This record gives sequence, structure tokens and C-alpha cells, in this order.
Amino acid sequence: MTATNSVEPAKDGTGSPFNITYASESISGNKAQKHYVGSPSTEGLIEPAQEGVDATGVVQLTGGSGIRGWLSGCFSKLSAILTAIGTPMQATGGSVGIVAGAAKIGSVGIDQTTFGSTNAVSSPPSSSGAIGLAPLVTSALASSLVLKNSAGNLYDCYVSTKATAGWCMVFNATSAPADGAVTPAIAFWCPATATTKFPMQHGVPTVFSTGITLVFSSNADPYTKAASATVLMGGRVA
Repeated sequence: MTATNSVEPAKDGTGSPFNITYASESISGNKAQKHYVGSPSTEGLIEPAQEGVDATGVVQLTGGSGIRGWLSGCFSKLSAILTAIGTPMQATGGSVGIVAGAAKIGSVGIDQTTFGSTNAVSSPPSSSGAIGLAPLVTSALASSLVLKNSAGNLYDCYVSTKATAGWCMVFNATSAPADGAVTPAIAFWCPATATTKFPMQHGVPTVFSTGITLVFSSNADPYTKAASATVLMGGRVA
């Protein structure tokens, strides 16, 4: 097999001339339909880059051929996916957001626009009742207070005593148990003439599966209830 080179002048875009070498193969004196391009710096023949190897199990779409066929196939597949799900991201008013409806591919709760009513992203100072808890308190000196007669969360509670000290007991119940042996869910000592609080720990409320009931007992033992209607008590629940 022999090759005949022909040299033609060309420009590289900067005005500097260089040579492009075409070599036409010939077999037994007949030219084959093949051409080679020479390097502009060395004038040696340039071998075209290879396309590599197909991935296992990947089949080119019907009608495709070569690298152009693969690229057009990728474009076709991506177009079909976008048509099915819609444009996943859209620019609206200068911001990028996730589209809603059937085309939605996820959600991010960071678009709070009205404090207390949208996604609960933050709780800044606000007059909205949606971000607060109503206080519950006895209307007179008492020995017990039902904060919630169903399952819920206790955020805080307190007892204000007069001359009698005792235990504030919190029961997972919808009413106060009878005097005697008891097992409170929470108990904390309340000195005389003081206000003692049981706060939410590290921002996490305490869960009660049945109800939330406060009891004040004057007994020195936190596992023995002796109701004493001598305190003001209250709390916040949800």
C-alpha cells in the first residue's frame, strides 16, 4: 500500500501560514477513499482520536451511528425525561425555585413568607397566635390542674406556694389520682413562699400519651400524694 502526499497552503486564523498534508492511500494503483491530515507544526500525519468502548448493555438508538449518533441519542433521552417531569427548576422574579404540582420533584421548607403561618422556618417576635402557646393557670388556690385531657406535649409548668412546701407531681393522666401511693411522670420540690418552674429541656417538650395533670402534694415523699389546695399552678402544653 502506498500513499501520495499533497501539500496545500492554509491560514491558522492569525495570518501565519502552515501546511496541511493530505495522504491518499492507493492499493494496486487505485486510490482508496481515505484521507489523512498532517500536523501544522511537524507535518506528520495526525491519527484521529478513538471513540473508546461502549458500556456493557448500552445500545445506541435506532438510526444512530458513531459519536454523533450517541450524542443525538443522549439529547433525545434527556428531552423525553424533561417532557415527562417538566422543567425541574424555574427562575421567577430573579429567584430559583422548585416547580409545584405534578412536575414537583421535591420540596424545601425555607420559603417562609408570613411569620407563624408558613413552614415554621423561624419564630421571630410576632403577634401571631400561631407561634405561641396559651398559658393555663388555676383560678384560685388549688391542689391540682388538668393541663390537657388527651395526649400531648408539656412545654413548662410551675407552682407558686404560700406557707406550705411540697412536691409538684406531673401525671400522665386526665385527672388527679387519689391520695396515697403514686408514681408521677415528673416530680420537683417546691419550697414555701416561692415560685418553682419545670422548664422544657434543651428546647424539647416532654411527651405524655394519655393526658397532662399537675398535682401539689404536701407529703415529704414524692411517691406518696397528700393533696394540698394551697398553691397557684400553671403551665403550657400542646
